[in-house]
Amino acid sequence: MALAALARLTGDAGAFSLAKAASGKPIVLQGGAPAPYYVSWSHSGAYLAVAATTAGPIGIDIEIGRPDRDIEGIAEWAFGPREVHRVRQEGPAGFYRIWTLREAMAKANGTGLIEVADRHDRVAEGPTDGFWCADGWHLLHQAMAPNQHLALAVRAPLATGAVWTRFTAGPDGDPVWSSSAPLPR
Repeated sequence: MALAALARLTGDAGAFSLAKAASGKPIVLQGGAPAPYYVSWSHSGAYLAVAATTAGPIGIDIEIGRPDRDIEGIAEWAFGPREVHRVRQEGPAGFYRIWTLREAMAKANGTGLIEVADRHDRVAEGPTDGFWCADGWHLLHQAMAPNQHLALAVRAPLATGAVWTRFTAGPDGDPVWSSSAPLPR
């Protein structure tokens, strides 16, 4: 699906391959050399999300909420103090907003769960849903259904004409493509 996202983004279906950095972060190759494109993917339950962009390192996360999850305990262990406060105010919706955004940012950075759980405030501010920019990040959070959350994070100064493409698919297998050009400022 990452290659399909790249094909949709660039209009070139056969030019790309993927490699993996030591951190596990995907690297886009074109003709065997690193290319100026970035991809990320995530899955939760039967759902899959894939994103590609020309703008810079990208991360995507999708989470299906679980009612048995100790969200306050996880928030206190992993989040910064202002983020913990937001979880206490907003409950599960606030927790999944923060978790998915933090995980998307960590994927873009190639740092993984160490960054997700570093107890530093990263996304305490910003809207409940929608696009915004903060500290060099272009961020999106979307509650796709009451218990389904999607976040996208791109770390980059916005290049002229930079675009992103996002794909999601659920248990029925029906893909939903959405794109935006340019990324929000």
